[in-house]
Amino acid sequence: MRSKEKQQPILAPINAIAQAEVPTSSATIEDYAAPLEAKDEPPAPYQFDPNEDFYLAPPTCQFLHYRDAAVLVGIVEVLLLICALYTAMNYYIGNHLVGVWAPLLIASVLCIAICTTVAMVYGIRHEQPQLLWPQIYFLKVEITMLMAGAVFSIACMCLGIESTNWIFSHFVSVPLMELNFGPIWPFNLAIASFSGAALGIWFDVIVRGCLDYLLDKEYFAQGPQPIQIGECFGTDGSREERRMEQQ
Repeated sequence: MRSKEKQQPILAPINAIAQAEVPTSSATIEDYAAPLEAKDEPPAPYQFDPNEDFYLAPPTCQFLHYRDAAVLVGIVEVLLLICALYTAMNYYIGNHLVGVWAPLLIASVLCIAICTTVAMVYGIRHEQPQLLWPQIYFLKVEITMLMAGAVFSIACMCLGIESTNWIFSHFVSVPLMELNFGPIWPFNLAIASFSGAALGIWFDVIVRGCLDYLLDKEYFAQGPQPIQIGECFGTDGSREERRMEQQ
């Protein structure tokens, strides 16, 4: 009896809560649901604009379009090689500072540069992006040659003065090089080579941007193209491709 008497005061509040009426509401879930806004209309299909700001070349501080910048790059490249050929001829004929190999090498590079530049300009004018690849590959060759020359010059300097003079004596007149370019003339040659390689990289970025522009223009001119979204195997084990038409 005592245990029941002790439990009654404890259970009294619980029973009161259980017997209390739960307030009901006539509101439905629709009353709490936020009104659905009308969906926006689907965006209009993308219209390719060849003159939009996206195709302004960042290497030119966006002052020039990629197609104009690429043409300018080709012209500047040819002019720089002409100046290099004139300098090499002057050093060879005037005081034999360099051997005959220098003007011949630069003349060969100049002839190739003229051909690739003409092909690039023709490809830009007639919208044939495949004609830009020779210029891109040739720029990579030029960059590699200049970087190799710079590394070779610095490596020779690490061997000491006597070794440097002996190695370069097969290509240039060492006394005249020291007279015209100072005692650290191999280092000056390395700086010139690195500068030329950096300029070649700048040219390559512009030409590649022009290539992307021409490819984009060619792609959007063709209209919707089938896009491969996956592949599966048929019941007979043959491979079936699922394609979806681009909207």
